[in-house]
Amino acid sequence: MGIAKTSIRKATEADFESVYPLLKELNNTRLKRQDWQQLFHNHWQLKDFSPGLLIQCQEQIVGFIATLYSPTSKDRSNQICNLSSWIVKDEYRSSSMMMLLKLLRDKNTTFTSFSSNDISYKIYQKLKFQDWEHYARVIYPFPSLKNNHYRIITSTKDFQTTLSEAEYQIYHDHQDFKCHHLVIQHKGGSYSYIISVQRGKKLKLYYASNPTFIRENISDFRWPLMKLYSAKKLYIGEKIIGARKPFFSRQKNYRHPYQIKAAKSGSFHEQQLNLLYSELLLLNM
Repeated sequence: MGIAKTSIRKATEADFESVYPLLKELNNTRLKRQDWQQLFHNHWQLKDFSPGLLIQCQEQIVGFIATLYSPTSKDRSNQICNLSSWIVKDEYRSSSMMMLLKLLRDKNTTFTSFSSNDISYKIYQKLKFQDWEHYARVIYPFPSLKNNHYRIITSTKDFQTTLSEAEYQIYHDHQDFKCHHLVIQHKGGSYSYIISVQRGKKLKLYYASNPTFIRENISDFRWPLMKLYSAKKLYIGEKIIGARKPFFSRQKNYRHPYQIKAAKSGSFHEQQLNLLYSELLLLNM
């Protein structure tokens, strides 16, 4: 008896109950129901919001891929979409590629993948995705004579007077997620707004508004930063830390590099790309 005919359509917020059994099959025991449901909320009030594409067979949802579109795009000719949580039941794998190709027809959108597994990484490679970030620098706590040259601002009341309008919008977009928000400010006045995620004693710095500040000052402010969160390891990605190799640190290669497929429109610049509007922050990964 053959497989019943399938259809591919945009998911809606109301589809969560039907998609959740599939998401549980991803076997990420750390993520609970309320975590997965974050993928189905229109956090950034996007027009025509959809949480992804799904494969439907009669009344059953048999495949899903999450799409997280950045709200920073000014128009449809320069969009950024993060792909995540791609899962299809084994017997419907023949429809899996059709679902992905339907997304990739949009040549005005830059697609990213920051959490590929062995299979999806190879598939994205075949579809001309390029490796974008390969490693993080793991930094260990070590005191500096310049520790007191820095002020750590965690009060959200102070953010309004410290951050630029664009930085404050980023804070507003992420204030309800399980992230740490703070400003590291040098006594000379320069600063960087930082968003990080904590997993036990690991602190992962996913966004810095001023990467140059991080590179030039990390050796001096890491001690008070890590002490604030009782962190034993601080992870900073290649795109933020650059070629800097602070004393008492090491390089940790990702199992699979973060990937990108740039838009064909020609209006995309890599400087626009970061990890802000991705599952790394949304799901506290």
